Amino acid sequence: NPGRIYFSNPNSETTIEENYYDITLPSEPLQNGLQFNVRGYVFSSESMIQLLQTSNADDPYRWEFVPNGKGMFSRWLLNRDPSPFMFFGSKDGIYVTTGGEPISLTDDTLLPLLPNEGNLGVTTNGISAPNYIGDQAANLRLSYYDSYLYFDYIGLDENRATLALALDAGAISRGSFAPMPLLSSCMF
Repeated sequence: NPGRIYFSNPNSETTIEENYYDITLPSEPLQNGLQFNVRGYVFSSESMIQLLQTSNADDPYRWEFVPNGKGMFSRWLLNRDPSPFMFFGSKDGIYVTTGGEPISLTDDTLLPLLPNEGNLGVTTNGISAPNYIGDQAANLRLSYYDSYLYFDYIGLDENRATLALALDAGAISRGSFAPMPLLSSCMF
């Protein structure tokens, strides 16, 4: 079941076969997750879900859908550096959150470039739109290095591209991604 999450026994690295929860329908597969600020988070294709430990040994965890949470489009579109932020890519943009409602980093300047309201995205300011179709989803990646958030992708023109966001003081509130030269994009 693509909506199933498995867990270990609390305070142990052991598990049993029955340690799982079906938290979404199979039509809403889970994409990826992380541990952040003493809480677990998992993203489905449509939702952001918070996992919390309970004091009940028979039912050790519970989950809550984050209000106005966005889903993650591809399992590699997640990055938790630099703290205290989680960055992720949804089907309509790149977002940042600290565990609550996500804030778009791409609406102001890159909305036409990314898929939105049934559009696949269009070349904008000479930047090719990311290819969000089918098997190309595995090529959508978020990474962080040296105060920059990088968005690597294969464009609709079939060329590799990288957009970068400088995460200096205040970048989250005013930021916009900028294209990087092709040589700065390297996938290993």
